[in-house]
Amino acid sequence: NGKDVNATGGSNFVSLVTRLGVRFKGPDVWGAKISGNIEGAFFGNTAAYIGLLRLRHATIKMDWPKTSLLMGQTWKPAFVTDVFPGVANFSTGILFNPFGWGGQIRIKQNFTPEVSAELTAYKDREFTSPTVLESADNGAVTNSISFNSFVPIMNAHLQYKSKTVVAGVQFEYQHLKPSIAQTVAGVTKVSDKALSAPAVIGYFKYSDAKIFFKAYGISGQNLSHHVMLGGYASYTGTDGMNYYKASKTNAFWTEIGSNHATVAPAVFFAYTNNKGFTDSGYNK
Repeated sequence: NGKDVNATGGSNFVSLVTRLGVRFKGPDVWGAKISGNIEGAFFGNTAAYIGLLRLRHATIKMDWPKTSLLMGQTWKPAFVTDVFPGVANFSTGILFNPFGWGGQIRIKQNFTPEVSAELTAYKDREFTSPTVLESADNGAVTNSISFNSFVPIMNAHLQYKSKTVVAGVQFEYQHLKPSIAQTVAGVTKVSDKALSAPAVIGYFKYSDAKIFFKAYGISGQNLSHHVMLGGYASYTGTDGMNYYKASKTNAFWTEIGSNHATVAPAVFFAYTNNKGFTDSGYNK
């Protein structure tokens, strides 16, 4: 009737960010110090499960003098715990900064006290790429695009970290299989059509007693599993089978603020765009 249905007040009160966890240490094994943690939150996995306990972190870590091995579920390597948006909102910069955790194996090598390298192999769990259900693919379930691929997501990470500066670069590669079977002209065929999606990440942080400055950028394909813009599309090849192509997304953010003990203003600026499929030559 010509009135804005959203022009109304409202309120809510929730305790969803309540967390419960435990950290532990164990006896040395093979010369390595053993530690780990288990942490949950009452945020749920979807809107239907808000208020229920979900698993956030569950890891065990082996630390040698210059090498460490981490196994379990924790932050994806693209979410850099030293450099992420310090916004007041609970979103931690979602859409502009990768978010999420997954099951992984991560090995880290310290070359000097400041320079280190990490290699991570991980699988998505709660934060996933969209699932495709082909007419012949009766085994498609949530996150089957990752289950169907034998190859985990691989991430290589080089970092410099001193008292005031943190800087690093990452290269990530996904190999996913949206379907295992397709029906072409009434005939069911085994599908080996895969989706390859690389990404490049760079970040920088400076912080002293008075100010801090952060910057982060990512350019990659199929970034939807990082809770960002992106995804993939299917197209029919000359053989009648469906092939898959990932869209490209760029995102950048920067933050500058005060480290004052009582009053610490800050400004956060972010930009992202979805280049679609034309940027890589696919324009259908």
